[in-house]
Amino acid sequence: MAHRMQLSVLITAGRACFSALPPTASMGQAVADMVRQKKTAVAVLDGGRLKGIVTRTDVLRSWGGGQAPEQEPLSRFMTRDLVVAGPDASFQHALESMAASDIEHLPVVQDGRLLTVVHQSDLLERHIGDLHEEIRHLQEYIEGLHNAEKD
Repeated sequence: MAHRMQLSVLITAGRACFSALPPTASMGQAVADMVRQKKTAVAVLDGGRLKGIVTRTDVLRSWGGGQAPEQEPLSRFMTRDLVVAGPDASFQHALESMAASDIEHLPVVQDGRLLTVVHQSDLLERHIGDLHEEIRHLQEYIEGLHNAEKD
């Protein structure tokens, strides 16, 4: 059922692709990675541990003061207070957490290791597809009941 779909399916479906850089990498490197990989966020890893995330919103804010921070380190701009989920979290729980925190990117972490970063649109697309499938099954069930009544 759609409401029980877990984040782990995105990982097993090959969605575990994310961009990662160290905190010392420059904002220019992060922007180049985002463009090259067609992602809207870069995970900031230090020694394999998730330390933060830099999103396109952070990039836009960094340029807001009139200064171009291409050479500045990501540690200066990254979001450190992260909302994260485990791979067993449901899509619905993840979407609710993202909405409550007003975020578009959700790092999926297990045992301190970053598995992926999911975007809200990935979850919504998959969740809506699952809901359509559930509706189709319910319609078939109702048709079956209706046909059984005719017999």
